[in-house]
Amino acid sequence: MGGLGPYRDERGEPIPPHLQANLLGMTETFAVHSGEPVDRPLPAAKAGASGRAVGDCERRVVDPETRLPVPPGQVGELEVRGPSVLVGLYKVDRGQVFTEDGYYPTGDLVRMDEEGWLWFVARRKDMIKTRAANVSRLEVEQALEGLPDVARAFVAGFPTPSGASGWWRRWCRKVAHASPRPS
Repeated sequence: MGGLGPYRDERGEPIPPHLQANLLGMTETFAVHSGEPVDRPLPAAKAGASGRAVGDCERRVVDPETRLPVPPGQVGELEVRGPSVLVGLYKVDRGQVFTEDGYYPTGDLVRMDEEGWLWFVARRKDMIKTRAANVSRLEVEQALEGLPDVARAFVAGFPTPSGASGWWRRWCRKVAHASPRPS
């Protein structure tokens, strides 16, 4: 939605970037699972949030290692379940995809407050999310190393410092380092 211009309130006034809804969803949920109306600014105390659960989606935040729920405000992995979540993966046992109680582990590291507002922190897996696309750092490294003057490349995604322009820049910045081939 970033290509559609700035979000505007009900009067048509632009909403400041830090108060725009950062809708969060994924292919496996077939839509946004966390969000707020895009025509209203977020409350100042919720700046940068994705928002609350959308529709009948249930969400919880768990410790990625123990799979136990974490206290509000603590970073953990987001798990979702509900009528819009996929029912399974082709030729993969359901028990390998979902938790015993039917939640889907998203691979997203988030924090959720006591009121159910969610903030995206990072990806748990080796992928960089950028402008609604999942990009493998390994693919970028291979592409860079395919250039004639590059001997070795390293790519990582890091949270962007606050104050960066554009809503997508709050998700992550990409950093690449390429070592030149010796002459």
